[in-house]
Amino acid sequence: MYGIKKVYDADWIVHAHNSDVREVHFHRQVDRAVKPFGMSYARIETRSTYHQNLGPRAANFTARAIFDSPFVQKKFAFACFLTALPNGISGVDADNNLYDLNERITKIGCRYYGKMMTLFGQIDECIAALDFPAPVVYVFSGGVIYANFVGANTDLYDLDNVPLPSYTWYTESFYGKDGKPLIEDIPPLNPAIKMCIHNYAWTGYPCAFFSEHIPTVIVGREQAELFNRDPQNINYAKHAVIAEDTEDAMNFAYRATGTKKVVIFDGAPGGLNVSEEMAEFLLKKAPEVSERVEEELLPKWLRQRGITI
Repeated sequence: MYGIKKVYDADWIVHAHNSDVREVHFHRQVDRAVKPFGMSYARIETRSTYHQNLGPRAANFTARAIFDSPFVQKKFAFACFLTALPNGISGVDADNNLYDLNERITKIGCRYYGKMMTLFGQIDECIAALDFPAPVVYVFSGGVIYANFVGANTDLYDLDNVPLPSYTWYTESFYGKDGKPLIEDIPPLNPAIKMCIHNYAWTGYPCAFFSEHIPTVIVGREQAELFNRDPQNINYAKHAVIAEDTEDAMNFAYRATGTKKVVIFDGAPGGLNVSEEMAEFLLKKAPEVSERVEEELLPKWLRQRGITI
């Protein structure tokens, strides 16, 4: 944190970042280029505001106020972003006007990640397999993290969908001790996920909410014990069953769910790994999803954010 002082001692500030959408369930693709400025160079002043107090949308005024301050503006040179798509890095974008860059990044994020997330939202039933070196929420497939997939039963890009997606830290606080939502308009976690096979994922992020709401199989007793020793996940394994190996876990899931549609969250770059049944389903749905996003959803999403096509 003390190193941040060096940023403001500099003659010029160059803001370098990437446009990977990741936590759409939190930021909802609002101020995608401005928020990370505050979170990177005014961490103490913005972190708790975003994550504990006002929430990722209401707190955007903090990052804007910091960035727009005369002190920062006299030092700000330009921003340089890697432009990320679900299939990888597509190029580099730079601008000395952060808000202009923000608009371009928002268009790209809504168009391409929007198509992938809308396509995932069409899945009617599946087994989700986690196998990537990241916390449960951040394992990803096709550029979409698992935390977004568990909310794919609602349109995470549509700002008219309120008050909260099915999963955020704030959503969790609206559930009582009986595990039921305290208010009626909190949607359930994606009912299309019939079972989660936890083959490999990290601790270090509170994830018991997932195993409590989605039937979960943890592969290997050693991995279950690892989660039992994690102070943030002492209840994760209590809501799950344990399989000896991956093959046993998958066979159990096939029998218990009755589906062979599988999405593997293994972080494969440039694509996604799925079962043959799921591949056929997604290929059939993709053209109509692409057309709907282009003609109907994208104009609405951008209009909600004050951006014209």
